[in-house]
Amino acid sequence: MKISLKIKLMIAFFCMITIPMGVLGGISYEMSSKSIQASVQQQLDEQALSTGNLINDKIDSLKRTLEVASLNGDINNALKNLSPENKEKAYNYIKTVQDKNKDNMEVLIITDIAGDEVINNQSIEPDVDLSDRAYIKEALSGEETVSDVLISRTTGNEGISIAYPIKDGDKIIGTLVGSINFESISNYASKIKIGQTGYAFITDKNGLYDYHPDKSKILKESASNDLISMINQVKDGKAVDGFYNSDNVKKYVVFQSADKWIIGLTADYNDYMSPALSIRNYTIGIMLISIILAMLLAYLYSTKGIINPINKLEALMKLAGEGDLTVKAKVDRNDEIAELEKSFNNMIGHQDHIVRNVLEASEQLTAASEEMASSSEEISATTEEITATINQVAEDAEKQNASIVEISTVLVQLSSLVQLAQNRAEATTSNATNTMNVAEFGRGKVEETVKAMNVINSGSQETAEALEALNGLSAKVDGIVNTINDIAGQTSLLALNASIEAARAGEHGKGFSVVAEEVRKLSEETNDRAKEIATLVSEMIKQTQNAVSSMGRAKAEVDNGVRIVSETDKAFVDIRNAIEKIVKHVGEILEITSDEVASSDKVVKLINEIATVTESNTENCENVSSASEEQANAINNFTATAQETSAMSEELTKLVERFKL
Repeated sequence: MKISLKIKLMIAFFCMITIPMGVLGGISYEMSSKSIQASVQQQLDEQALSTGNLINDKIDSLKRTLEVASLNGDINNALKNLSPENKEKAYNYIKTVQDKNKDNMEVLIITDIAGDEVINNQSIEPDVDLSDRAYIKEALSGEETVSDVLISRTTGNEGISIAYPIKDGDKIIGTLVGSINFESISNYASKIKIGQTGYAFITDKNGLYDYHPDKSKILKESASNDLISMINQVKDGKAVDGFYNSDNVKKYVVFQSADKWIIGLTADYNDYMSPALSIRNYTIGIMLISIILAMLLAYLYSTKGIINPINKLEALMKLAGEGDLTVKAKVDRNDEIAELEKSFNNMIGHQDHIVRNVLEASEQLTAASEEMASSSEEISATTEEITATINQVAEDAEKQNASIVEISTVLVQLSSLVQLAQNRAEATTSNATNTMNVAEFGRGKVEETVKAMNVINSGSQETAEALEALNGLSAKVDGIVNTINDIAGQTSLLALNASIEAARAGEHGKGFSVVAEEVRKLSEETNDRAKEIATLVSEMIKQTQNAVSSMGRAKAEVDNGVRIVSETDKAFVDIRNAIEKIVKHVGEILEITSDEVASSDKVVKLINEIATVTESNTENCENVSSASEEQANAINNFTATAQETSAMSEELTKLVERFKL
């Protein structure tokens, strides 16, 4: 799924605003929560400790009062002798003590050894049996005792009793019991208010409620298991605190021991944490308002300051991608967007420069291709002329060879005649005329041979000049091929630069990248074709140079042949002169016959050499003809390549013309 830049910026702004404010709000809430929790804990600890101390002080004060009263002689006498007089004295004493401590002590009781009430501050003759009370039994065993909360049998009220043994010497004769209305103790807890719903309660060591704001729970219900587990951890002077749930409400409680009881102070967590919750709610509200305002500002800023300029630049890139290189971004700011616009303008400028260079190179390539094609046509025509000339030379060489063979035959006959002349000197005169005619015939053949050799020499000269011209044209073609190679290299470099600029343009430069790639491929193919042409031209030059060398050697041999034939012609002249002298000097024939035979052998040998040279000349002509045909094929290939190069350059021009400059 495509996510727009605007959405990404909005998400980024949202995270930049929300996360710090959320963290700040969370830290503020956490710190305020901890501060309030510590404050509430300290408050509850202090109140629990203070309440425990008040209860302990109250109990201790009553204990001291009862301890002193248990030593009174009137009480002791009354227990030893329950006479009305003793009972009256004891009654007056305990009544006085109770009156002095009436705020703390509800009833003061004297029991006998059996646990029955003997006297209390309300009656001299009470009828109450306390023998089953645990605290009476413990006191009669000699221990000071504080009872649990009980319903008083004397007053019918909830209270606790403190019992001291009364002794006559070491003998226990009864107990002194001070009954305290438990309301005087629970008042300490009932006055405690914590927040809106917090309160205090009192339990015994087992968790039974001795006081609770809900009176239906007093002495009837025990605390929950969570509270009992904490109550069991309470030790004298050391508070225990923790959290628990009551009716799905989270609460915090602190427990403190007070004599036989456990004082618990509990507070509703949400109640005392309301300031922290208010801070949290205010923080959330401020954060939401800030986010809305910041997102609105971010939207306006991102739209006008970032998105709109980028959209404009994107539209320009699309036009550039379609080939319009006249577009320019308007730079009217001083930020990263402006740098991007400047870079875009620079890129368009570079691309425009590259395309212009490519177009110019394409035009040069087209012109070079046309010039190369024209040159190849000229070379082809010249090659055809050379081929025709070589063929003519070959035909003349064949004729020359036939003439030489004929001359050789004549010379053999002449040699035979000389041989015969030696044997038949006497018949020389009669045959001299015939010999002279034969010599004249031979001389005519020699003159024909000289003419043929001159023709061959002239043809060889023309062939050599044509080959030299061909060699010059081949060198010119080689220079043209080098020019094509240079142009192809420049075109490839320009295409590479264009590809780099297109890659920098990213997505919008893909169209231009394709064109640049086609230009690069075209230049590489042109370079390859040019290399093939260079190879063919090099081979053609090599063959032409070989042909020139061969023609040079052939020309030298022809010149030698002309010289030899000239010498032969001279020899025939000498023969003719000699025959003329034969008539007059028959006698001299025998003397010169041997020389004539040797001369005839030499002439035959020379004629054979001429035949060999002529055959070699013919073979060289055939080689030159074959090389000319190969050169013609190479030139045809060169022409086809030039035409193909021209077509490629035209295609390159069409591709470049797609751009608007």
